[in-house]
Amino acid sequence: KNLEELNPLLRQAGQQKLAVYLGQLSELKKSIEDDSYNYNGLIYRNRAERLRRDILRDFSYKKIKKDLL
Repeated sequence: KNLEELNPLLRQAGQQKLAVYLGQLSELKKSIEDDSYNYNGLIYRNRAERLRRDILRDFSYKKIKKDLL
């Protein structure tokens, strides 16, 4: 939700970079929902942690302040 609210505040380049992460998050969410028996729970957790780390790295205030409108 916070990332979706951040999107209109960014310039075009930042929005495109954020769109990639939002797409990956939605794919992960769909994968988790489709796996009713939770066979790949550990894989999903690792993927979510990696996405979280990458988002925190790429969208810290220090890195995006030049892309803010």
